[in-house]
Amino acid sequence: MIGGLSPSLALAQRTVDSATARVAKISSQMATGKEVASVKDDGARWAIANHLAGAAKAREVIKDSVSFAQTAVQTGEAIGGVGLDLMIQMRDIALQATNPSLSAQNRSILQTQMTALWTSFDQQVTSVQTPHTR
Repeated sequence: MIGGLSPSLALAQRTVDSATARVAKISSQMATGKEVASVKDDGARWAIANHLAGAAKAREVIKDSVSFAQTAVQTGEAIGGVGLDLMIQMRDIALQATNPSLSAQNRSILQTQMTALWTSFDQQVTSVQTPHTR
């Protein structure tokens, strides 16, 4: 006899104590969100956790896509700003070229300027680098 209890009662008491401790541990884990003993012990929580993990991965993909789109827009705006300035200069040269009193030499100079602007525009567009590539 242990402490005045028969061996059967002592075994029963140890079993109850063990079960009480296990219930307390599982309750504590559930309260903190930690894993229970195994998937079979808490299938619903496991399913919810898997769903949330998938949603978190999807959120990261969406976040990356938005970041890529923002970069593309910023790149477009930068090209647009440079391109607009060059186009305005080209328009001015084209307007000058409509003057019927220009000599052949003056027209040649305007053509050289126009070619230089086109080359500059092409270089600006092809030199743009973005941090994201797909």
